[in-house]
Amino acid sequence: MQFAVAFIFAGGSLFRTCLSNAAHAKELSMLMHRDAAQPVLSVIIPFYDEVVFLPTTIKSIVAQDIKGIEVIVVNDNPDHFDQAFFDGLNLPGFVRVIHAACNSGLPSARNLGLDAARGRYIAFLDADDFYTHLGLRQMLDHAIASGADMTHGQTIQTSLNRLSGHVLEQERKTFGPDNAGTFHGNAAIKASFDAPFCWSFIYRADLISRHNLRFDPTQRKFEDRLFVIDALLAAKSIAIMGKPTHVWRRRANSITTTRPDFDARNMRIASFEKSVRKWSTFANPISRDFMLMEMMGQGFEIISRGSPSVLRGVTDDLSSDQRRELQDRYLAVIRDIAPTEREIRRHFGPDHRRFTSVKTGGMLVTRDDMVALYAAMLDRNLTLVENILSRIVQSKADAVAAQSPKPKRGNRRVIVHFGLHKTASTAIQYQLDQNKDYLATQGVLFPKAGLGARGSDTATRLHGMPGHDRLLSAITTGDLAYVDQIAAEADATGCNTIVLSVENLSAPNADQSRREAVIQQFVAAMGSLGDVTPVLFYRRPDRWFESYYRELVSTGLNTGNITPSEYLLNNERQLDFGNLVAVIEKACDKHLRLTSLEQATSNGENPVVGFMDICGLGHVADGLSLTDGPIYPSVDDQHLRLAELVNVLVPNIRDRQTILHDFYRLAPDLGTAAPIFSAAERVRIVTSFCDSARDPDLAARLDLPRDRWIEEAAKSCADTAASIPPDLLDQLIVAAYFSGIEGGEPQRLRQEIARLRRTLKEKDRSISRLRARYSAVMRSKSMRLTQPVRWAAQLFR
Repeated sequence: MQFAVAFIFAGGSLFRTCLSNAAHAKELSMLMHRDAAQPVLSVIIPFYDEVVFLPTTIKSIVAQDIKGIEVIVVNDNPDHFDQAFFDGLNLPGFVRVIHAACNSGLPSARNLGLDAARGRYIAFLDADDFYTHLGLRQMLDHAIASGADMTHGQTIQTSLNRLSGHVLEQERKTFGPDNAGTFHGNAAIKASFDAPFCWSFIYRADLISRHNLRFDPTQRKFEDRLFVIDALLAAKSIAIMGKPTHVWRRRANSITTTRPDFDARNMRIASFEKSVRKWSTFANPISRDFMLMEMMGQGFEIISRGSPSVLRGVTDDLSSDQRRELQDRYLAVIRDIAPTEREIRRHFGPDHRRFTSVKTGGMLVTRDDMVALYAAMLDRNLTLVENILSRIVQSKADAVAAQSPKPKRGNRRVIVHFGLHKTASTAIQYQLDQNKDYLATQGVLFPKAGLGARGSDTATRLHGMPGHDRLLSAITTGDLAYVDQIAAEADATGCNTIVLSVENLSAPNADQSRREAVIQQFVAAMGSLGDVTPVLFYRRPDRWFESYYRELVSTGLNTGNITPSEYLLNNERQLDFGNLVAVIEKACDKHLRLTSLEQATSNGENPVVGFMDICGLGHVADGLSLTDGPIYPSVDDQHLRLAELVNVLVPNIRDRQTILHDFYRLAPDLGTAAPIFSAAERVRIVTSFCDSARDPDLAARLDLPRDRWIEEAAKSCADTAASIPPDLLDQLIVAAYFSGIEGGEPQRLRQEIARLRRTLKEKDRSISRLRARYSAVMRSKSMRLTQPVRWAAQLFR
């Protein structure tokens, strides 16, 4: 009898489960096959000027293969883009374009999209981002199956100039596979609390309409968090997938890559003020816990991340009044919350992504330092606040003290060639290395120490050579061993002139602060050998920029898997030639010796001869044994197209460089190269380069035929799409075959090692959390009070 009753109950539970699954399947089928009058999903994309990225964004939605979808592109820049522009993009039929009356900002654009949306579910996507393979479809399926008001998918953030990336740090811990599930009530808010972006979720449309959820139009930046909080407070259930579904593309001139000005800082603090206010008015017994979590999350990030904050260091872009205003507003929020030491210790523990139990630094904080930080803010002790924040943001690289220059060893002359890529730098390095014995007889040392690429002895392309790149790499880590070896070489040969050519010393891809630090550190180290003389070749900018892009693609670097237009958008700072000259001259405390590649080779001379002339070594050039013709030319169009294919299809940099290494040695260069940038882009490149060199002193030393360059760059070129000869494709297949045999097993081993390292890191975190909890228990009041009883029990046993 009991067995029968149990069976009936079990069967009833199974029956209810089946009914539930059937209901979800029916809803999914109905939504997917509903006619166009009621789309299943509306994706809202605000657009301002993301011309380069919008086609990829739309194509990523097309590839999801979702039946009954509508995409709403909200044009928030109608003065520059009309309907004819969007018609020229040949957008799919399910894409609607809505034009705002004027530029009103991202929040207003999204609100226009919400007003126009007709789907049962709503998703947001920025015009420069895109969805992963079937990411949106899987998130929609999960939303329908769970029936939740909101469904979360993880975000992958790419690095600048790369398509590869990683799941956001804050989402790896709180939204990973171990956190997947459907949550209700306060549990739903806690599970999704750390989600800062509106596009991390799919929302039920009735949730948005029932609670009239809209973006704050006055919050033109950092608006996502306010909308997410309103949605969390309104939702009854939230589902977490635990899988990445979309890609946040990190690019130049965006809010995350641009140094914040007063307006950006003001908006960030305004978002924090409004967020805390929303939690404080939330009628819930644990609303204070949510307010404290907001303070320890968004509030802490404001004062710790990025460039010097309003509470740390001097911000050159702010006046003293502006800085004081922001300080007062931020500290007022902290005083209103008035966190106690007990509350800080309870909310800042091993589960917080900034927690460490070892030592504060590298964006990690101990619990004691966090308590001291907030105590100092409550007391308005800004000196102590700045000291603690400086220790928090100090990285390992910052901790390595810059090596102070040693006394000069004799009266040597040290010529440092800041070898801009694709300005005959490789030809100069190669031929000087070939003639190093002759040069030594003339009292000129081209050192062997530090010569070659860091971490590799084999160049991807034949004759590839970055000069004294190993020397540069060692100096930036504080290692001066190569400097001592160069001094020993000079002593052994009796040379009084040292010539160094360092192709990456100009740091073309680094930001301003990094470039200054690298150049200053290198020049200081070389100053220990003698008097430093800087030398640099430049080149007609549009040809130089194109050749450099071809180099990045052809050598399989991570930067080489983005389009030319994307590369120009992200790297226009490389055209700030005036800034590069100023940084070098400041570090060397003397004028930079400059000449153009066109001038150096105007009479058909080898670029090495022009280099020796500008170095003051023209009398030595006559005895050089030089190789005629280009040493390291740019790849042709056919090789470039195949390299692009390898870069996109082979994610691991070692594997693709192995393939390309063999391919270049198997396949001949055909020599045809058409411009890869449009005429408008070429004119933009020339203009940016010349505008950066407007300083009268610099302009007088340069040969910049601006008008002629612009006229030549503006000439349209015939569309010569590179056709791939079958024999060239065969050679690529053979090269890939070699890589598959030799590199397949190491690739699998690398993946296994990476997986084991991740597992060990998770174990270490678990052990740290257990130790912290054990310490907390042992320090608790109850343990202290019962200690005598436990001693007595131990003695009794």
